[in-house]
Amino acid sequence: MRALKRAAYLALLLGLLAGWGELPAIGNPIPVPTLIMPEEFIDARIFAEGRELWAIVEGVYPFSNIGFASARMYYPVPQDAEGIEVRLDGSALPWDYVTCGCEISPYYSTAVGDYRMIAWEIAPLPERFKIKVRYKHPLPRLQAGERYAFLYALGTGRFLRYYAKETTAYIKVRLELELAALEASVGTRPVDCQLDQEAGETVLTLVQKSEPFRPLTEDLLIVFARLLSIPEAIDADGDRRISDGEMLQAVRYWIDETEVPGTGGQRINDLTLRKLAEFWVLGGRFVITPYQARDRAIEYLLEKEPGLDLSLEAIWDATRATPAGLLGYETIRYTSGDWQIEVGYPVVPYPDYAVSVSNSSTGFAWRGTVRAAGLIIE
Repeated sequence: MRALKRAAYLALLLGLLAGWGELPAIGNPIPVPTLIMPEEFIDARIFAEGRELWAIVEGVYPFSNIGFASARMYYPVPQDAEGIEVRLDGSALPWDYVTCGCEISPYYSTAVGDYRMIAWEIAPLPERFKIKVRYKHPLPRLQAGERYAFLYALGTGRFLRYYAKETTAYIKVRLELELAALEASVGTRPVDCQLDQEAGETVLTLVQKSEPFRPLTEDLLIVFARLLSIPEAIDADGDRRISDGEMLQAVRYWIDETEVPGTGGQRINDLTLRKLAEFWVLGGRFVITPYQARDRAIEYLLEKEPGLDLSLEAIWDATRATPAGLLGYETIRYTSGDWQIEVGYPVVPYPDYAVSVSNSSTGFAWRGTVRAAGLIIE
């Protein structure tokens, strides 16, 4: 049994991340026991929280099992990761950090520092199963200013043997912010990725395939520069409120007609100054994007109904839902599981947002207005 578990360890040393594809049946038969994972699916959401940027990462890994009775799996996460969850076919699995003295190093080296290895046991091991891992972590800032790095540990296959068929990773990263620049690489090689502007956010999609009969052996690194709006740049402490000192600074920029640092050359005009003054007087957390309006509505509903099965840390698919032919007004539809949130707004600077929240399975429904100054009107 110990020998079998050791064999399982060798086969599973993050086949979960790098994967093994199905092996050809002629001339290279499938070894037994083995696990087969021809695909992996990575979803990430990058968003601002205070003056930091955070990422929520979800990875889904479908397996076929041939011959293993049980297995111990390993997975690297950032050292400052929070809210780590591991699920087997939807059910929570207990996990722990790998410590010194185990069969594997407790650390996984990356371009942005060492990741920590976590591990979990599965017994008995089903013939077919799906692992889902989720975590949240702050993004490292590369230098003074607004340059950040996001790394996904795609290269764990370098620990594996090389007889597997190609593995395909499907990667989608949603950036809820305005970009000044972005570069993506796998290892030291720049990669072409698709960048789309969808519903006020940037969506990066990438399909990465291993070489034939080799697993994926290099990590994905995304380096980008963030462009701030004027309210975000004036809000020096990142609490989305305009303080007395911040308002005075805004007035100075307005009087001097100077560019606001970090905004790509924007200046404060009369309309923007009036809006900043409104934010300052009312004291609420300002809302200047559709996704901020979505999250403000979620915060409000969770305050009213703490037991509501709605999360600020969901990963949302955003689509434009504006009726054809309608000019001067936009509607964005966000979906996550059974939840749907629609945010409508006139195409003007600093609009108020009409928000509806519904759940298709429970029948929950709510409508309200999220003011740019952060107030809620039902």
